[in-house]
Parts: sequence; structure tokens; C-alpha cells
Amino acid sequence: MREPNQSQEPEPNPRVSWQGKALLAGWPVVLVLFAVSWTFGCGSDSTKPDPPSVYRYPATQDELIAAYRDAYEFRIADDVDELLTDDFVFHFAPIDIDSFQVAGTWGKDEEMASCRRLFGGEQGIWPTGELRAPIDSLFYFGLQVRPEKESEWELDPDSGLWERPYLASMVIQYDDGCIDIVSGVQRFGVQDMSEVGGPNGEQATGFAIREWRDTGLIGVREEENPQLHVASWGYVKASFRVRE
Repeated sequence: MREPNQSQEPEPNPRVSWQGKALLAGWPVVLVLFAVSWTFGCGSDSTKPDPPSVYRYPATQDELIAAYRDAYEFRIADDVDELLTDDFVFHFAPIDIDSFQVAGTWGKDEEMASCRRLFGGEQGIWPTGELRAPIDSLFYFGLQVRPEKESEWELDPDSGLWERPYLASMVIQYDDGCIDIVSGVQRFGVQDMSEVGGPNGEQATGFAIREWRDTGLIGVREEENPQLHVASWGYVKASFRVRE
């Protein structure tokens, strides 16, 4: 029997979990945080509008070309799309205009349609009208892009674009064993997007590709190896255009 007035430790309540104990132990901290937030929040102006959003492109011209290279190499069409201005223009070389009977230029819609068909594993088309196999998705392009020696970014006073020539080359392997060796000097014209804004009327910073001029190569199959094909960038783009 227990002695009168003898103190006894209360037995722990087995129904209080370890999570509950942690919450109970931490309630003073919660009160302090609430008091701090109330103190600093009372003086704020809840009616003040949020700052306008800013659409961010690559910060420099060189970062833009590097970002395009990575997006193309890893076949991320949405990233390619974001690096082109809405009024993007690709200029075909004369040899490709004659081979495919295409117009001298095309816009962003045609550019991205061709890009998505190439990346998505759809069939292309030879200049003769015959279908060509889709790419072998197991092989990367190995895209290499470097500026021409002793070249610099120069501002064209007429177009307002920053221009620089690059040597861009890659190797495309197709499901039927054919290989495209794609190369040639490409002249990029990039735009300072802070002057024109981003999508949906947003403010913008950085640069995006506005023009791409292909110098072209003769698209011919090697006689010694019919599966090896030397091609320009315009040749590949036109090969995967949307057929009417």
C-alpha cells in the first residue's frame, strides 16, 4: 500500500506517439515564429502588385549557341523552340533549293516541324521523292559547333542582329545503316531580346536566334560507299520537312 502524501511519477501515456511528443515539445518554437511573422507582416502593403515576370534567354551570344548545341544533341525539341525567336528565318543554300525545290527561306513553324520529325524518328524524304529511313535513336549526333577562326560577334547596323560564322558538324545514323556526314559554315544572327520582349508579352533578357544562313554543301552519295552521304544542314532539314 502506498504511504499517504507520497509523490509518485505519472506514468507515460502509451497513446501519445513519438510524433505527438515531438509536436508538443516544439510548440514554443511555433509560437515564436508566428510572432515574428506577424510583426514583420503587419507593416507590409498587401495591395502592392507583384513585379512583372521576366523571360530569361541565355545571357550571352556564346551561351546561346552552346545551349542550342546541347538541345539539338540531346534531341529536346521544346528547348530548341525556346531558343528561336517567333520570327526566326532559316536561309537555304542555293544547292538545296534546287535539290528539293523548296523556297529560299522558311520560318519557325517549318523549322520546328522538321526538327520534331527528325528527333521523333519519323521517315524523311530524298530529293527524288523516295522515303528515307528514320534516325537510329541509339546514336547521338556528336554535334560540334565552333566559331570560325579570328571571328567575333559583330552588330549588323541594318538588321540590328549580332552575327558570327560557326563551323557546325555532326554525324546522323539511320535505321537502314545509312550515315549523313553533316557539315558547313553556318552564319547565325542573334537578337538581344531585351529590346523586343519574350513570349506572351513578358519582359525578356538575353539572346535568341533570329536568323540562320547555311552556306551549303553538295548533297551526294559517296560512290565507294552508297550508304555514306555528305550533306549540308539545309539538306537534312529539307529531308524531314512536312510533305504536302
